[in-house]
Amino acid sequence: MAEKSTYEISYRAFERGVATGPARAQRICQPGARWLRVHFDALHLAGKDSLVVEGAAGDTFVLQGDARNGRSFYTRGFAGACVTLRPRFRELSSRFEVDRIQVGTEALTAATSIVAAVGDICGTDCNLTAPLITSMSPAVLLALGDLAYENGSTTDFNTLYQPYYGPFKPYTKPSPGNHEYQTANASGYFDYFNGAGVFTGPAGDRDKGYYSFDQGDWHMVSLNSNISMTATSAQVTWLKADLAANTKPCTLAYWHHPRFTRANYDDHASVQELYKALQDAQADVILQGHDHNYQRYKKMTASGTIDAVNGLRSWVVGTGGRGFYATRSDTRRDAQQDNTYGVLKLTLTATGYSWEFLSESGGTYTDSGSDTCKKAVQTPDFGISVAPAALTVVQGGPGQTATVTLSSLNGFSASTGLSVTGLPAGVTASFSPVSVTPAAGGSATSTLTLTASGTATVGTAALTVTGTSGALSHSTPLSLTVNPAGGGGNQVLTSSAAPAAAIPDNNTTGVTSTINVAASQTITSVSVTVGITHTYQGDLEVALIGPDNTTVLLHNKTGGTTDNINTTYNITTRSNQALTAFNGKSTSGAWKLRVRDLGAKDTGTLNTWK
Repeated sequence: MAEKSTYEISYRAFERGVATGPARAQRICQPGARWLRVHFDALHLAGKDSLVVEGAAGDTFVLQGDARNGRSFYTRGFAGACVTLRPRFRELSSRFEVDRIQVGTEALTAATSIVAAVGDICGTDCNLTAPLITSMSPAVLLALGDLAYENGSTTDFNTLYQPYYGPFKPYTKPSPGNHEYQTANASGYFDYFNGAGVFTGPAGDRDKGYYSFDQGDWHMVSLNSNISMTATSAQVTWLKADLAANTKPCTLAYWHHPRFTRANYDDHASVQELYKALQDAQADVILQGHDHNYQRYKKMTASGTIDAVNGLRSWVVGTGGRGFYATRSDTRRDAQQDNTYGVLKLTLTATGYSWEFLSESGGTYTDSGSDTCKKAVQTPDFGISVAPAALTVVQGGPGQTATVTLSSLNGFSASTGLSVTGLPAGVTASFSPVSVTPAAGGSATSTLTLTASGTATVGTAALTVTGTSGALSHSTPLSLTVNPAGGGGNQVLTSSAAPAAAIPDNNTTGVTSTINVAASQTITSVSVTVGITHTYQGDLEVALIGPDNTTVLLHNKTGGTTDNINTTYNITTRSNQALTAFNGKSTSGAWKLRVRDLGAKDTGTLNTWK
């Protein structure tokens, strides 16, 4: 059974990196929602940039590093009707795009999925286990290999498997067993699930047979224990990358040959590297077949050490319908039986799982329990930001202030000290207060004052504002410009244009208006006022281009469905990139404003700019 009371809607949100300060936060809300999942159609994080996804209840997930670059994916579920995306971008190439959200109308705790799992299925008695799957109506059937005896041929699948397990094919996620490979290249298996001769499909690529997918707040990985599984193999390399990109709090993996078993077979050391990669990624559950019996093992590490904290719970579920193999004594096990066909039923939640072995009709064996996922518990943390993201002070002049905001993540509520580095010679900084303590789920602020002495170094400096609480430390950038006292940048030159030019729709050339400035002065600050009529801000890119072709993005496809842009961009009203890029250059020459509409349908006009 899939998650109840869940639906999906389209949604547009995007942001790019900026030269100074964090990119603007974006809030996604759906009235009446009890929880949301956000789908990223595109994500690129450069350098140390990160993106914090924060739920209405204060729970967060931090996207960082390049593991998810170029992938599309859903986040975990966040309780409440809103999710806030807080970019910590310093690199201009960092960006994200959201194209849809999943919405739940019941509590996140009620968002359960039923999953069935069984292997070693259609020998002679899979007619005894198929009714169990029908009765539980699972969202997914995990088929753990050796599905159609004796050889996994097309004939075996069509005559033995299809009559009983064929009805479950639309939601079956298979993994191949050794009997599938008794037909060359497991061609019968791939033909059945992917289509005759089709290279890729529900069973993965024919030359791999491994793949992954998400079910609710669970990440699931189907692996192939019939091909190379060494530490440097393509499969293990892919697995590590797949797990690094995972955003879900719970992870389950499955394949055919069991790492741990005591029955007809003994432990399979050949799959240890798969197990180790999952252990390192804090996965939770492993399901296997091959031995024709039911065995549930204690939580163990890849090496076989019982470890309730770092270990994974693993099962052998080889009870789908092939003759039984007797189990042997094993103190590492918590449960076993070798005389009853049946299917493992998993009920998955956003934070954990419960299991129940369902026996064939007339069978009496049962095994059940529940557990919590390793990553379900969120670690308290904080985020830090500063506004405005750029300040200008004058030698010997009054101090200028910025507000530093510390936001609680995952219930963080500890005292946090504030500091700033990168100050030019002659500039002093003070915080009031010097440390802050946000309430759990709330925020706290401090005022940062920067003052330049009469001999302070003139120019622009990149400062770093840092919050430190115990072992936790996070930073945010702040740009500071020091202007000379008296002249040197105090003269204001103003030029304007009223082009009334149409902006071509969905066109990378766009429209460009030029203002020629004859006076030659050294620039200490630039202010740009733009008047644009347009029915979708999110389509627009607006750039100021200086006489030497220095280019600064004033607006970069933000604002979504908001109409028009009538804005003044300066050091206090932040542009997408830093206008301080023009400081120290000459005013003389041709200044250009370029406006591009990079999305379809909506149109507009560049009316005025100065």
